[in-house]
Amino acid sequence: MIDELQALRQSIHHNLVTLDELIRRLEAPIKPTIIAPESAWPDLLDPEWPAAWPQHLISDCHTPQEKTYRAIQIASSYDIALLKDYRILDFGCGDGLVANELVKRGASAVCAYDIAPDKAWDGIDNSKITFITDLESVLVNAPYNTIILHDVIDHVPSSTLEPALKQILDVCANDVRLIITAHPFTSRHGGHLYDAKNLAYLQLLYSEDELASKQIRCPYNNRWSRPQAAYENVFKRLGLNILRKEVDVDQLEPWIVNRLLPIIIKRIYDNQISTDQAEKILSVSWVQYLLGTGAKNE
Repeated sequence: MIDELQALRQSIHHNLVTLDELIRRLEAPIKPTIIAPESAWPDLLDPEWPAAWPQHLISDCHTPQEKTYRAIQIASSYDIALLKDYRILDFGCGDGLVANELVKRGASAVCAYDIAPDKAWDGIDNSKITFITDLESVLVNAPYNTIILHDVIDHVPSSTLEPALKQILDVCANDVRLIITAHPFTSRHGGHLYDAKNLAYLQLLYSEDELASKQIRCPYNNRWSRPQAAYENVFKRLGLNILRKEVDVDQLEPWIVNRLLPIIIKRIYDNQISTDQAEKILSVSWVQYLLGTGAKNE
């Protein structure tokens, strides 16, 4: 009997270690391995290399009109039932234009938080919006009915984001809802490099140091190789349930499948996944989650 108990204990310990190692691998940042000479790779000037974004969208993205249009598109993607007459926290609000659109769509008040003020805030005159740059003020202005994070989870270290969200959730009611729109690093434009070099999946072929040597600056990314698994581990640690999940997919062009995918599978995934698996991961461009702290179905 004692021997059986010891064997069971060892088995449980082994399984826990295996699970911990699996989670560690899923959330480990991408560290490209050294492989074939760069001369064998596609040339950055190759005219056949597909774009990360349509070029005309990049050319216009910094105009006031395009910024406003983008804010309208983002706000329109949210269920109005989660906005109307509700107190909203826009966590990582950027230029504040989305917060302004949330008020237009019926929000009773919006707390727009980011780590630093944006000059665009000065041009937004709306008594229902409170712009904030410190977490303590976010907590003071709680509770919130809906918390929104658009293109944030991939660009803030989990060690910073998770404690902040935990504090906010602690001062909100049990029926609070979170809308998290994720922009996977493994998507065709996940590295946000298109302003400097508009080439699909460029961030997966080169490390940050390699990009820097080519005068291409890579904004901070969590660099998760299996983003959806990583997101959902974060949600689980925060005690959040997935109520709804929507995935936007971009089909990979044949040139990418033939020229880039074999390099990415070897360099990023160490040949541990199939071509079909790689295509499935890389085809995801955006993921939007509706999360809650209550029942799993809504």
